[in-house]
Amino acid sequence: MERASAYEIFGAPVPPPEETIDIELTETDSAENGLYTPESSAISEEEAKAAFMKYVQRHRLYGTGVVRQCTIDSIRCVDAFHYMLETFTESRSTRLVEKPFEGDTGNDDDVNDDTPKSILEPWDVSVEPHKYFEDDSAHIRVPNSEQTKSCPSCLGVCKVTCSFCGGTGSTRCLACGVEDPPSKPGENGGENGGIIEKGPCQECNGTGRKGCSPCSESGDKACSKCNEKGKLKCHVELIVQWKNNWDDFIVDYVGAVPEKVLRRLQGKIVIKDEKRKLSPLSNFPNVDINAASKELIENHHSEYSSHCKILKQRHQVRVIPISDVRYTWKNKNRNFFVFGENHDNVYAPNYPQRYLCCNVM
Repeated sequence: MERASAYEIFGAPVPPPEETIDIELTETDSAENGLYTPESSAISEEEAKAAFMKYVQRHRLYGTGVVRQCTIDSIRCVDAFHYMLETFTESRSTRLVEKPFEGDTGNDDDVNDDTPKSILEPWDVSVEPHKYFEDDSAHIRVPNSEQTKSCPSCLGVCKVTCSFCGGTGSTRCLACGVEDPPSKPGENGGENGGIIEKGPCQECNGTGRKGCSPCSESGDKACSKCNEKGKLKCHVELIVQWKNNWDDFIVDYVGAVPEKVLRRLQGKIVIKDEKRKLSPLSNFPNVDINAASKELIENHHSEYSSHCKILKQRHQVRVIPISDVRYTWKNKNRNFFVFGENHDNVYAPNYPQRYLCCNVM
């Protein structure tokens, strides 16, 4: 059976066909998603103090006097931005599945059949993912790829040469070896002038060889590849893998909150778009987000297009509100940060009213 070029090497990823239709790339419209403005995430002095008090009350060794007595001097928005890009790809590879022929086709004419058959190319087989942007896989029998052929291991005779004895039916005796049979004492307990008599090995009777147990001394064994059928039934299996590849970029000019914390925080999605192929952002108010969008989208296209097919892409920009609150307590200027969409997270470095914990023995 002739195989298409894509089936000459099994196991390797099959490159997707080149795009024959140009995809029009349109930029995500920020107006449709709600353009971000710093004023949209600003908090009031009352909200800042309420969040500060909850934070202090959660710490057993913090005094609440600072919150009650401090004066809020200023509140400045220093919001963080989280850009995330997802590229959903599909890759295809093939493998040859072989199993012993059980005579279920009822036709032996296809053994060693060289008649060309029409086999769909891997990327011509119709397969759809169950859900986009979720990892998944599928194993599919390629239509018209079935074939029955003589077993290449036994050449159709159902037997193979025994690997233990090399087809001779016997193996070297490990107890003695023909070159140096073991010795044994004579009848007089080894006396007779110190002469030691030699006798035949009880394992091989002095021949130096023993019958091969694995093949029962026949020199051949049943072929395990075809299960003594002499023939194999084969088909090509298409392996389809869907993978959601993602990258992100965080803009946090203050650096008060670790990035792993920012990724978990709730934020306001101000831009969200999903297309066959995305165009980078260019009109978002933050230039670093625009640059990150361009770099990540270009990286995904160059990294995945050669061996995968890009089915869909989506990206979004989240704003994580962060407010830098400056306050005065006992004539000293300090600050704390309120972050999160619900203003329920606070980071207060060097909180001034801390009590020491003493253990009384």
